[in-house]
Amino acid sequence: MRFVTNKNLSTFAFTVAALTAFSCADDTGAQSGTGADEARAPGGTSGPSGSGTGFNEFTTPIPNGNGRSCATCHDPTKNFTITPAQAEARFQANPNDPLFRSIDADDFASNFTTVRTKALFRVTIPLPANVKLVDDPAATEVKLFRAVPSIFNVKLTAPYTSDGRAPTLFEQAKGAALEHSRPA
Repeated sequence: MRFVTNKNLSTFAFTVAALTAFSCADDTGAQSGTGADEARAPGGTSGPSGSGTGFNEFTTPIPNGNGRSCATCHDPTKNFTITPAQAEARFQANPNDPLFRSIDADDFASNFTTVRTKALFRVTIPLPANVKLVDDPAATEVKLFRAVPSIFNVKLTAPYTSDGRAPTLFEQAKGAALEHSRPA
């Protein structure tokens, strides 16, 4: 089994963080167009045409991962998110689409009902040291399903993740790449 190395993951996360920060808002904080049609990679190169290095990193599967890229779920043509209808259409077109990986299956194998009907994906949330679960006091994390957040204007929303555990966009991108590229 091949694993994502720290060096590959760090390079990938930096590029994705840079793309996300530069593609979503201009220097005044105003959204630049719809985002999907005007995404800019670092250096000002355009996005969805694939001409910018950052956009290529965003749409290329994560090195040594499970076939997913950031764009697998944060679809640039769909406001950088995914709906249940889009997930179902992708499943009907190709049940082996990278969107459908065992880490997000209801049974950790092949039942993708939650992804297909609700567009929810499994994430791992670390528990603060002072939080104990009643049914598992030794637990240090919880796994839950959540929707794919849009990344429009994300550079304006630090700290990152719903609980603020990622202080920089780089840390958020690195964590997301590691979490969502696991085989199971």
